[in-house]
Amino acid sequence: MLPSKNRLPGHCFSALLKSKNNYSHSLFTIKFKKKLNPKSVFRAAIVVSTKISKKAVVRNRFKRFFRQSLNLFLSRLNPNYDLLILVKPSIINRSFSQIKTALQTALIHIKVLKNEKDNP
Repeated sequence: MLPSKNRLPGHCFSALLKSKNNYSHSLFTIKFKKKLNPKSVFRAAIVVSTKISKKAVVRNRFKRFFRQSLNLFLSRLNPNYDLLILVKPSIINRSFSQIKTALQTALIHIKVLKNEKDNP
């Protein structure tokens, strides 16, 4: 579970959905927005639609995978960003390690995650 301060509230979704900043991967799309406030904290939300599965158990499993991955990277995430992760149907039958690796690659690419080599 992400700490409550790192959860993106629902009323912020529309601004992120309109954002032109996005990164598309075969498993998900990340919409992101840089915040100007230097005292801000990193916030994220995960959207898994019923197109993925009609069963809530399956959708919640993928949300847990993404939240756990974000928790592992939390100390290395740039605090000036809001993220909205939109999961694609190709996520079905993927393991946690595959999702974590894909998310890590995406976050490094959009410069939200500091690389381990850069962080002593």
